[in-house]
Amino acid sequence: MRLFIAVRLPVELQRALGEASRALACQCSSGDFSREENYHITLAFLGERQGAQLAPLQAAMDAAASRASAFDFEIGGLGCFRREGGLVLWVGVPRGAQQLTQLYRLLCVSLAPCGFTPEDRVYTPHLTLARRALPEAGFERLAAEAAVPPLRARAGALSLMKSERINGRLVYTEIYSSILKEG
Repeated sequence: MRLFIAVRLPVELQRALGEASRALACQCSSGDFSREENYHITLAFLGERQGAQLAPLQAAMDAAASRASAFDFEIGGLGCFRREGGLVLWVGVPRGAQQLTQLYRLLCVSLAPCGFTPEDRVYTPHLTLARRALPEAGFERLAAEAAVPPLRARAGALSLMKSERINGRLVYTEIYSSILKEG
């Protein structure tokens, strides 16, 4: 089973991001745009794990959650980086990135006994809107950025997510949740 740990977003925020994503898609000749119900902020990608490995992962999440308080954060603005096959379009975290990074660090420490190794690159919280996006010739980055207004959310839990393809569609399903302390 392919797993990751994330901060999930409320449905209203997913819908607003879906509207922004559709506006961006109109400026691209192609791209693999995320479905709005899949929007989240990844904290740790765990890869393929067996069902027997869930209990230690859940205990690690609980340990990290017990040391972190819930907090508000803001997403907004548009970023992109080049990958083979096109651009990755993402939304940044202009407010609350430090708290998400701290939550990531707590999680890394708690997951270490489970064999989790953090990536070598610096953790930068973001939300992916599209992969392999190919903007059309008249792509206006500033206009595209304006399509992604600042949106507020609350990080109140860590979610263990299963990623799978069902009928050709990528589906993320929460299989466990650890509630953060109320600060």
